[in-house]
Amino acid sequence: DASTDPIAGVVALGLGVTVEAFLRWQIAFGGNTTTATFFLSFHRG
Repeated sequence: DASTDPIAGVVALGLGVTVEAFLRWQIAFGGNTTTATFFLSFHRG
C-alpha cells in the first residue's frame, strides 16, 4: 500500500560483516492511476 509511511531502523555492524541486499518491485495498474512501489532491505548474511 503506497499510502503507508515507510519504516526504517539503524543497526551497527562490525568490520568485515557480510551484508546482503533484497529488492522487490511492485507495479499496480488500475483505473486512471498506476502505482509503482519498491522495497529495499539490507540484512546480515
